[in-house]
Amino acid sequence: MRIPVRWPFTLFLALLTVVLSVAGYYFFPHGRAPGPIEWLQSTIDLFKMSWKWDGTHAAPWPLELARYTGAAFTLSALTKVWMKFFGEQMRRFRLGFWRGHVVVCGLGRKGLDLARTFRRLRQRVAATDSRPDEDDAEACQFEGVLLETGDATRDHTLAMVGVERARYVFAVCRDDHTNIEVAMQTLVRYRECGRRSRLNCYVHLVNLPLSVLLQRHELLRSRPEGFELRFFNIFENTARALFAKHPPEDPAGLQRVHLVVVGLTRLGEAVITQAARVGHYADLRKVRVTMVDAQATARAESFLARQPGIAETCEVRVVEMSFLDARFARLEFVEAAADERTTVIFCLDADDENIALALAVAERGNGPGALLARVSERKGLAKLLNVARPELSTRGIHPFGSVEDVCSWDLLREEKLDVLAKTIADFYRKTYGGPAWEELPEDLRNSNRAAADHIDVKLRAVGCERCEVLASAEPAFAFTGPEVDLLAKMEHERWCADRRLAGWTPGPRDNERRLHPNLVAWGELSADDQGKDRAQVVALPAVLAGAGFGIRRVAGHTARG
Repeated sequence: MRIPVRWPFTLFLALLTVVLSVAGYYFFPHGRAPGPIEWLQSTIDLFKMSWKWDGTHAAPWPLELARYTGAAFTLSALTKVWMKFFGEQMRRFRLGFWRGHVVVCGLGRKGLDLARTFRRLRQRVAATDSRPDEDDAEACQFEGVLLETGDATRDHTLAMVGVERARYVFAVCRDDHTNIEVAMQTLVRYRECGRRSRLNCYVHLVNLPLSVLLQRHELLRSRPEGFELRFFNIFENTARALFAKHPPEDPAGLQRVHLVVVGLTRLGEAVITQAARVGHYADLRKVRVTMVDAQATARAESFLARQPGIAETCEVRVVEMSFLDARFARLEFVEAAADERTTVIFCLDADDENIALALAVAERGNGPGALLARVSERKGLAKLLNVARPELSTRGIHPFGSVEDVCSWDLLREEKLDVLAKTIADFYRKTYGGPAWEELPEDLRNSNRAAADHIDVKLRAVGCERCEVLASAEPAFAFTGPEVDLLAKMEHERWCADRRLAGWTPGPRDNERRLHPNLVAWGELSADDQGKDRAQVVALPAVLAGAGFGIRRVAGHTARG
């Protein structure tokens, strides 16, 4: 963080000039000392740069030095006043000549954090927001971000920030409609200007099914060369990172996974969707999901209507209960079986509510496997929790979901969550043919993401883990026969869930109507189709090697079979 030293330095020059004036006139002998009014007039002349020495002897050195400090103060103050009133206009004038800068549309937490990140990377940043609050405007001024107040969907607003000349454009406004319109307007302006240099447009969408539909739109799939459009969702990123860092399954694979999702917010829906995608474990039983919310009935009905595959891939239970109810803290509504491992995930919008409820459950609950509480910001409460993290861990409480972590530029640029997904897509493109990752529609990208997220689940099921690429002298890793059979069944269950979540149903193969004959139980598959799932498992070490990873067995675990 930069320290604002400019105005304090200017004031220091003024104080130093006054001190030197007092010392020169009253503490160095040079004849008659001036009166207060005469001294004040002479000191003002020092600041006006019109001071003259009228004595018969040479001027004392403090007064000679004060001439320069007074002039430095005056020039510094005039520069700051000029910049205060005309600096913004000068920056807007220079913006007309910017090339390869960064444009951030929307100044919420995501937008402001991205703007700060690029400024620290010494990039020129222009931001626009229809209703920036005073804190955001002050933060932009402090960080050196050029802020234009206006509707980002309007052509003249985008023209003012020069989106067609930018290198990166981030549409992170308050609603999906605005972000989509920003992307469309940016695409149109880029196409009309005939520019050849690259422009990456990152669009935040809360509605995940909407991003799938947009990726299929011909306008986006036929975009000009050099223009890349990427959709991202902070809640989806949070859910994926959550299951990667805090796997809910029993390490021994003996207990059934039971997730209690507190709060049917956007994050809660993303967590449940991710559980349906990757929650296919060694016991081959459906994940139990208990949805808890003060308005659970209405919200669950809306959610399941938008995601009908959830009810088919998970065992869902809806509990409508106030969080102030004493039964909630004791988890009396959970109804956990003896062979289940329960994880409670707090997904409310307010960070303090998540932590407060987690603490209440930890003090009065019946000991679930883990309590995962979303804390979206790194400041305030998050700083306090960071200090208390060891104590929270002993109570089974683990914060997750910082916006800075799941919506950072490093994550968006390098797409760390998609490293394995890209490798899987590339492996199957080389093996079976098909388009590259950049040309895949979003629904197929999501399929590759689900397959990538499930890799670690598979490895844990057979006592293995990912590691850095193995030395060439070591033998290639291979699963045993029983392990291949188990992992093939898990892969089939995962694939079925992924297809159902995408709207596919059983029936004769018809891509237009989204029918597939393999959406059946493992035992109903033909030998050839079962062989395809086994082949995918056998190829897994080669897929991981393509991403720079190897596989090793965890100490204390032996190979199955």
